[in-house]
Amino acid sequence: MLIIGYLIFSIGLFIIIYHVISHYPELELQHSFLEEAYSNSPPKNKDTLYIRCFKLISKPITWIISKLPFFHVDLLYTSYINKKITSSGLEDNLTHYDFISFQLVTIVIYSWIGYKIATIVEYNIFISIVAFSFAGFLLQLYWLFSKYNQYQKDIQASIPDVVDALYLTVSAGLTKDSAIKEVCNTYNNENNPFINELLLVKRKVDGGYSETKAIQEMAIRNDNTDLYSFCSAWLQGEKTNISDILKSLSDRMRYERMIRAESEGQKASQTMLFPIVLLILPIFFLLCIYPMVHSIVIGQLF
Repeated sequence: MLIIGYLIFSIGLFIIIYHVISHYPELELQHSFLEEAYSNSPPKNKDTLYIRCFKLISKPITWIISKLPFFHVDLLYTSYINKKITSSGLEDNLTHYDFISFQLVTIVIYSWIGYKIATIVEYNIFISIVAFSFAGFLLQLYWLFSKYNQYQKDIQASIPDVVDALYLTVSAGLTKDSAIKEVCNTYNNENNPFINELLLVKRKVDGGYSETKAIQEMAIRNDNTDLYSFCSAWLQGEKTNISDILKSLSDRMRYERMIRAESEGQKASQTMLFPIVLLILPIFFLLCIYPMVHSIVIGQLF
């Protein structure tokens, strides 16, 4: 049981350090909009201190991995990781080679921690190393999935406002291409993930892609039902009135966002129930009920 306690403690320590580092705004590398305008990929996420630190540690491992044939993109695991990186908006800052090297570094560090702890508490060294190595493997996946979930939530939250802006510009008489350009210029300083996706669509169209293909690729690279709905509505606008479609789509998305907010509020009340029962009620019992019970017991005994 002691080794399990150390394992849980080390995992919790990693998660705390990650959240402290990755959400500290002054330590993030800022990118200028002019540099992003000539890039072939969207100016999505900032290169966090977390990624930069791991890149410094794992740079030689990344180079070795990139030369090995069994880590190429066509493999099942590497293609899955590459898809998650793309859907997290991290493809400018991270490759699947980087991520796999991150995992290897974490596995080595946790294996060493498991070995040291096993020797201190006199536990089975092999089981300890395996358990800590597996924890190191999963922790990097946790980091990637947290980035993925946050990026997709940000897209989902920003779509209704952007669709409203597109509706207004199209209703004012602008073409679809001009509407995207105008809206992107309006939101270009807000680091809006959906705007970043639209910027990528615009660049692909300017580079010779058809608008249909660029919109379809945007839908494929993001696992987001609201984005699928927008792409479908935008492509349908080639045959029908796009302003009416955008208006109805915006109204529906705002209603769904309200429903999601109410659902999250209900989940929050249920989540608070566990710490109340586990932490507050025992303290209430000790402070209020225990003295009364103690006085009754003492009175009966004496």
